[in-house]
Formats: sequence, C-alpha cells, structure tokens
Amino acid sequence: MRIQTWIYSALIASASVLVWGCGGGTEADTEPLGTSTELKVKIPWFAGNYVSEGYAERNNGSDWVAVNVYSVDDSLYHISIRSRADLKKPTCTFDADARMLNDSTLAVNDEGRNIHFFFSAEKLQIEPAPGTDPSALFYYCSGGAGLAGAYRRISEALDPKQIDPREFQKVLRMNDISFEISSVEEGVGQKLSVKPFGLQADNREISVEVDGKVSGAETGDLDQDGYPELFVYVDGEGNTRDVVGFSVNKGRSLSQIAIPQMKMKGGYQGFDEYTVEGPLLVRRYPLYTEGSAPERTGMVRQIPYRLKNGDASKMLVPDKVTEYPEK
Repeated sequence: MRIQTWIYSALIASASVLVWGCGGGTEADTEPLGTSTELKVKIPWFAGNYVSEGYAERNNGSDWVAVNVYSVDDSLYHISIRSRADLKKPTCTFDADARMLNDSTLAVNDEGRNIHFFFSAEKLQIEPAPGTDPSALFYYCSGGAGLAGAYRRISEALDPKQIDPREFQKVLRMNDISFEISSVEEGVGQKLSVKPFGLQADNREISVEVDGKVSGAETGDLDQDGYPELFVYVDGEGNTRDVVGFSVNKGRSLSQIAIPQMKMKGGYQGFDEYTVEGPLLVRRYPLYTEGSAPERTGMVRQIPYRLKNGDASKMLVPDKVTEYPEK
C-alpha cells in the first residue's frame, strides 16, 4: 500500500493499538469499538497524485517528486510528498493534514511553517503562505531542493519500483530528545517504527504493527516531568483516527503508553481529531443523529486524557467529557 495506492484511501483498515490495561469511562459513558454506522467520506475533485517535471524522464535517470492528496473527512485532508528512492536517498519527504481555505486551496501549518496548495484542473502549485519565509519549504528536502513549484496531475499509479516506500516519515524534537517516525506497508496494515535519539541508556528502535495508516505525530509533556511523550495518529476504517503513544522513562529509555480502546456512546460516527494541549491529549469528534441516515447535529464531543502511572506502564485516562457547538 505505497503512496500510489493512497488515492481515495480514506476508508482503510481500522487502527489498532496495544492496550495494557486501560482506565476511565463507565459503562454508561462508553461502548465497545466498531458499533457505529459507517459514513462515507466525500472524495474532493482535487484528490489524487501530482508529479514534478522530472517524472516524465524517470526512465532516463531523472529525479522526481510526487504529491498525494486524499480526504480524512469533509473538512480535513492529508498531503503526502515522496520522491524517487531507487538511485539515491529520497529528495523530499512531507506528511501533514491540511484545511481548506477555499474550493481550490488547502493550507498547512506544520510546526509554524505555513504552506499553501493551489489546485486547478490538472495542476498543483505549492507556495509559502503570505508572511512565511520561502526558505521554510527547503526544510523538507535535501540537496538544495524545495517543495515550492508546479506539479501536474496524473491518473495512473506512481512507479512502484522507484518511489520511496515509507508511507509516513517525520522527525520531531523536544528537550534535546528526538524521534524519527516512519511507517511501511506490512500485511494488511503498516509497521510503525520509532527511533529515539538522545536517550541516556537505550536508543533502540521500537516497531508496532498497526491495522491502518499512520497520518501524523506530535510530542508533548503531559505529566510535566521534563521528558517528552510521543503520540502517533493512525487513520482507520469507518472514518476513525486512533492514537499510539510512547513515553520517555526519566530520560533513559522509551516505552509504549497504554491507550483506552473505547468510543463514547451516542452520536459517534468517527472523524476523530487529537491534539496535545498542555498536560492533556484532547480528542474531539462531531456528533451525529441516530438512525440509518445520520446527519451532523452541530455539536462536538471533547474527551481530554491525562497521563497516569499504571502497574506496568504509563497510561492515558479520560477526564471530564464535554460537548459544545461546532464553530
């Protein structure tokens, strides 16, 4: 399931995370996974693959870069950029969620770097947003290359023999500790790999099988101990987005966080979003009416999670659930 198969792939296998004992949530509040009615995500007109000029001459050794765009939900889109990897190290790598500015423009804010993606019938133009330093788009590439420029749309699959096989790749840094996060196809899902740097005792890579598609990652310090946690987001079946967590143990090693596997009762249809907000990992999703043809109610449910010490590992525990009107 390399990048060329990502077109229209918002409805993929459900994300799974290891559960080592979870807390929070009573029977009155929650229900098991997999009980909601699946809603289909509308495929936008601009979804698909776009390639740089060198793609046409790839069989003559030219380097090239490809951009893939697909829907996460009706207001959230994912952009993945990969390049040729069979002759040398990949030139450009980029993964981020985007919001729509208008019917032909997507916007990304990636760690303060603001990027605009302008679509026309057969082309994509990538540019720094107004007020953003143009050099910001060189951050994702090597050898003096950058993301900015024009790409043409193609209808066929990308060359599987040449493209970078990593379906997600990102490097995050917090408090002198870094994480290289990547995923590759494995079986019906993906193998998620996390390689830490800067730990005092054990910097070995950790790999976890996920039954879905890795789409994002961010760091935080939920327990305020001065050492980062890493949260990796996985898009799954039925429009769901789940999370896999890792915690640095007193600066020495990295271990997985126990995640409660649950969905809140009443109105859940997926389209989850997660963000780190201070000492909390906050999950939000829109609420839908019940029945065979669910519709949005205009309300959002918010579930904050706190990081606690468990018997075998740290664990996320849900806090007070609230609901509020969509903006």
